[in-house]
Amino acid sequence: MTDTTNNEVLILEIQKLSNIFLTNITNVNNKLDEIISRVSKLENKVEFIENYKTQSDIKKIRELRNETIELPEYDILRALNYKDHRSILYIFKLYYKNKLNLKHAYPIRIKGQRSFEYYSNEEWVPDLYGNNIMNIICKNMENLFIKYNIIEKVNIDNLLANQEFIYKLSNEKYKRTLLPYIIEEVRLNNL
Repeated sequence: MTDTTNNEVLILEIQKLSNIFLTNITNVNNKLDEIISRVSKLENKVEFIENYKTQSDIKKIRELRNETIELPEYDILRALNYKDHRSILYIFKLYYKNKLNLKHAYPIRIKGQRSFEYYSNEEWVPDLYGNNIMNIICKNMENLFIKYNIIEKVNIDNLLANQEFIYKLSNEKYKRTLLPYIIEEVRLNNL
């Protein structure tokens, strides 16, 4: 009789331990599922933040394309007073620079000593030697300065000197002399 009672007690104890063990396993499984769910949510949030950050960085870049530049008249006339590379740099900084975007402050990337890329149509376009970059910048500046170089805005002496400067912007040799100034400005401001 004692053997059966001992066996019954043992069986009851084993069942109790088995139930405790199963409960603990269930609790551990539930906790693991909860942890996996939380990690998955965190991964999704991190991925969303990374995507948002890169998309917003790119969206903040002003595209380099042939366009009509709109700036206050005061800034344009001030830039026209220089009549040299400073005129281009002044407008270039005002119009294209994005101080919030540390990686790409300008829509130009320096890939090598003579190799560049510019941001246009929501993609980076390769430009060996920077000829396309300077053509676009000079054309935009030329159109901007012509728009404000009129008798009502400047005196006749400045009008003729401005016209000579504007004419130089279409000269290929002059564009090549402007490129180092633009590239140096980009180099100093892009990470």
